[in-house]
Amino acid sequence: MTPRRLLPFLAVFLVLAGSYFFLDWYQNKKAQEKEEAKKIFTVKEGDITSITFKRQSEEIRLVREGKDWRLAHPVKDQADGITLNSLLAALASLRLERDLGPGKDFKPFGLDQPPLVVSFSVGDQPHTLAVGKKIPGGQGYYARRDQAPQVLIIAASSKESLDRPLAALRNRALFDFTLEQVKAFRVKTGGKQVVLEKKGDTWTWASRKNFKIYSDRLERLLHFVS
Repeated sequence: MTPRRLLPFLAVFLVLAGSYFFLDWYQNKKAQEKEEAKKIFTVKEGDITSITFKRQSEEIRLVREGKDWRLAHPVKDQADGITLNSLLAALASLRLERDLGPGKDFKPFGLDQPPLVVSFSVGDQPHTLAVGKKIPGGQGYYARRDQAPQVLIIAASSKESLDRPLAALRNRALFDFTLEQVKAFRVKTGGKQVVLEKKGDTWTWASRKNFKIYSDRLERLLHFVS
């Protein structure tokens, strides 16, 4: 078959390939739009500046200070970084399982006096999620967003991700320091004591200057302690 006779087949192949890639792109785009539509809040984790938890007899407030988070009420303390990262991710990815439409009476859903209200701010924009009773079967909770009339259902796992007690939010590290701040490290066991000192980027044993200290191993230990 001559190259000229192959041209129609090549044209058909290119049309089919183009149609396939366009259809695949279109389906992926629709799937992404569907997932985005299920998000209760269109926010990014890094844009959240404050969070407040209100329960029937408790209120907890947290505020962002630069890259860190601190508890502002009922105690003033550093917040636990791992817990806060998990909490921020839960807020940013929170999805609705079902929209029941506008509600005229919120009492049957436990949303007239919700046992949990999570409020947060993105800059000057406030947002609120009220969480009410469990749905029949216990696989989810009734919820309400930003005082909107719609009654939503969120997964039980989503509610558990947001419902954090004060003890889980407080910084649980015994020591509060960064590796760059450490200039000396002392270990004492029984009657023996080892003192390590840092000069520049080098660690030395105070009483045995020629003893080689593996800085990476020591820094892993310090990181564990911190």
